[in-house]
Amino acid sequence: MDFESSSGFSSISPPVFDGDNYQVWAVRMEAYMEALDIWEAVEEDYEIPALPNNPTMAQIKSQKEKKTKKSKAKACLFAAVSSTIFTRIMTLKSAYEIWNYLKSEYEGDERIKGMRVLNLIREFELQKMKETESIKEYSDRLLDIANRIILLGSTFKDSRIVEKILVTVPERFEASISALENTKDLTQITLVEILNALQAHKQRRAMRQEGAVEGALPAKHHENTRNNKKKKFFKKNQNFTGESSAKNKTGVKKGSYSPCQHCNRKGHPPFKCWRRPDAKCTKCNQMGHEAVICRSKNQQHDEEAKIVDQEEEDQLFVATCFVSSESNESWLIDSGCTNHMTHDKELFRDLKPTNITKVRIGNGEYISVKGKGTVAITSCSGTKLIPDVLSVPKIQQNLLSVGQLIERGFKVVFEDKYCLIKDAANQDIFKVKMKGKSFALNPLEEEQTAFPIKENITEVWHKRLGHYHHQGLLQMKFKMMANDLPELDDQISSCKACQFGKQNKKPFSKVTGRAMRKLQLIHTDVSGPQRTSSLKGSRYYIAFIDDFTRMCWIFFLKFKSEVPQVFWKFKARVENESGCKIQIVRSDNGKEYTSIEFNKFCEEAGIEHQLTAPYTPQQNGASERRNRFIMEMSRCMLHEKNLPKKFWAEAASTAVFLQNRLPTRAVKDKTPFEAWYDYKPSLKFLRVFGCLCFSHIPQAKRDKLDKMAEPGIFVGYSSSSKAYKVYQPQTGKLIVSRDVHFVEDEEWSWNDSEKRNQTMAELRFKLPVSDTEENRDEDWQNEVVDNTPVRGTRPLSEIYQRCNIAVCEPANFEAAKKNQHWSDAMEDELSMIEKNNTWELVDRPQNRKVIGVKWVYRTKLNAAGSINKHKARLVVKGYAQVFGVDYSDTFAPVARLDTIRLLLAVAAQKNWKVYQLDVKSAFLNGFLQEEIYVEQPEGFAKKGEEDKVFLLKKALYGLKQAPRA
Repeated sequence: MDFESSSGFSSISPPVFDGDNYQVWAVRMEAYMEALDIWEAVEEDYEIPALPNNPTMAQIKSQKEKKTKKSKAKACLFAAVSSTIFTRIMTLKSAYEIWNYLKSEYEGDERIKGMRVLNLIREFELQKMKETESIKEYSDRLLDIANRIILLGSTFKDSRIVEKILVTVPERFEASISALENTKDLTQITLVEILNALQAHKQRRAMRQEGAVEGALPAKHHENTRNNKKKKFFKKNQNFTGESSAKNKTGVKKGSYSPCQHCNRKGHPPFKCWRRPDAKCTKCNQMGHEAVICRSKNQQHDEEAKIVDQEEEDQLFVATCFVSSESNESWLIDSGCTNHMTHDKELFRDLKPTNITKVRIGNGEYISVKGKGTVAITSCSGTKLIPDVLSVPKIQQNLLSVGQLIERGFKVVFEDKYCLIKDAANQDIFKVKMKGKSFALNPLEEEQTAFPIKENITEVWHKRLGHYHHQGLLQMKFKMMANDLPELDDQISSCKACQFGKQNKKPFSKVTGRAMRKLQLIHTDVSGPQRTSSLKGSRYYIAFIDDFTRMCWIFFLKFKSEVPQVFWKFKARVENESGCKIQIVRSDNGKEYTSIEFNKFCEEAGIEHQLTAPYTPQQNGASERRNRFIMEMSRCMLHEKNLPKKFWAEAASTAVFLQNRLPTRAVKDKTPFEAWYDYKPSLKFLRVFGCLCFSHIPQAKRDKLDKMAEPGIFVGYSSSSKAYKVYQPQTGKLIVSRDVHFVEDEEWSWNDSEKRNQTMAELRFKLPVSDTEENRDEDWQNEVVDNTPVRGTRPLSEIYQRCNIAVCEPANFEAAKKNQHWSDAMEDELSMIEKNNTWELVDRPQNRKVIGVKWVYRTKLNAAGSINKHKARLVVKGYAQVFGVDYSDTFAPVARLDTIRLLLAVAAQKNWKVYQLDVKSAFLNGFLQEEIYVEQPEGFAKKGEEDKVFLLKKALYGLKQAPRA
């Protein structure tokens, strides 16, 4: 399975720096990081600007890219140093600081550079070419030193390398150097020219040596094939041949050479010795000798000869002439063939390797054998099995060995131009007629079948014994557990009834490919629904497991349709934490994973979505095992402290939190937390889940004489801050606090009968009688925390559900009268005013000012954001009233808060029910003391009495004295 990412270059490992050759490492590292587009974060320590209040997508993307570059650059530098150097730089915060630290630490100042240059020049001058070293290896060694000098800032010309090579090469290159001196100016020759000339010299010498070997081998072979007389003749004339070849081209006798320094023999110069140290054998690739005297070659020939002889002895057969027009389905009966053979691999039921690697045909040539197995052929009498058949691709005809048939108890009789094949019971099986002086068996021809078509005796007894497995029948026959059981074949053909009745799943391989880096493979699965909803109303949870680190994340859902939104949040979070990209997601075939929305998101993000086979959860074993682990731990924690089932989500979240800090066999010698975050987790803050605890009440929320702590139940660890989550049954709220005192050996008492007898000394507390189950959603939304909560993000779909972004309310009467809803609302308002006898229609006064009125329109919404009703209010323009004439006092009587508290305290003590109500049109019931005149409402003036006005008897909205009334 290919786990490579879309960026092929990122799979190349960075060069590792171990403290040596900093200049070389710095050049390679700079090129590597430029290729990854993260060199900018190393070259410049730029600041990442904060996002404005309403950032655009471009601003968010730009900020994220800058953060990612800095994180990747830092991680790249950490991976490119040895463990010793890593411990010195791991406390540095940015890639810029790490690079400058390494530069100042290992590059050194000008004085140190100068000392290093002197040491390298001294090393260069002491270099000398070894006898066993090639010119390329020697030049590479010199160039390496020269390049290191150049990287330190000093100049080093190629002419110095050329001079060094000319002076220090061994004597065997003298001829090439002399030729260069005669043809070229050595002061102007380049390094490439001198290297090419010396390498060409070496190649010519190697070719001459190979020619000598090729000439020697035939001579040796010729000598081995001569008879004794020729050998004697060769010895008699040996002196003549020695004298004729005792001189070389220059006329120097071989005996005039001094003893060779390599073999201590005379007759050849040292540079032509077959045993010189710089000689390399072309047969065994070893140094120190030539191929002429190579022992491994002779040994190899002897071994091959033995193998061939053995193969000839075991596999020799004589090729039989046959008619070429025979079909590929026919089998040629061959008495000279030692084994059954076929060229068609499709005939094999099983094919295994074999020790027989070659067979010899009639002309003495050898052809290769690819395997050995059992062949199933279809005949008119049913399927026949031929065991121990060789697969020989280069033959053109299937061969049936007479010798092998006889070995297995069959009888083969040739008479009257027929070949009769009988079984061990002397019953005829096939009767093959001779065609073209050969016997070709075609199983599909009925005329070659020597007996009526009937079932194989083995198959018959297989059916008689209820399709019992064949190995059991063979064992029964071998140990003679029953009488009258006939001889059975070693193998039986495939039985369809057994396939229908006994078909099982194939075993799952225990060894599977593992991811090699973070987020390369993510396992996920949805569990639920739970019968009991959680505190927040969730009934499902989804878990994500990283295959490389086995780090797990859990999210809770009310509906399965929330899976795509949750996966989007998870992807953004883990990719930001790790700096890696999710490559593969593996899940089951649930509709939440096969939805168009989920697949489209994976396609746009470039994520490969792998699905398990239907009804095969074993293929996603990591998720299935983790789900079982989570529920087992959750059940244990709930039952330990006798907590209700509604706390299952808190228990599951805590279980995942703990499992990430516990060892697993999938990650060697590390916890998933350490494998993900690269540091060991601390466990000193852990507490017993569900135990009794006391959370500190902030000073801003209490008086001096109030209690400083509230009891509660410890239900987990906060994911957004270093704090604990505490559930308070007396209020039904979940708070997050760091100032918590734990009583780990105590638990909350849920027994109502003991409620009144509990005291603080007993450390037992009870829930109030009010039903917290009905209001748990509102209580969760009103969750209390000690500090200012961190602003989070919500999907747009959730925001759209909670608000109406297109609620249009009319600004005046002209716009309202066009909508029937607003017309009905205005009529309802006027009927309520008339019903309460709020005004009466009178003539317009001459000495009093008439106040105008106007309509105010509002849309009333439900808690879910949908429209409840349309409300129209008739409001008096109270700003036109004159103080002392139209009104005097404007105060409004209100109830004291102490009175309300006293009322609620008495209700709680007496177990009374408290109801909240709203008085409809409350202002229309207050009588006025002043004489107030208002205009008739727009659009609702009395016909024929448009000049009259209303005299108010009771208050209307907008009057200055309306609250007092």
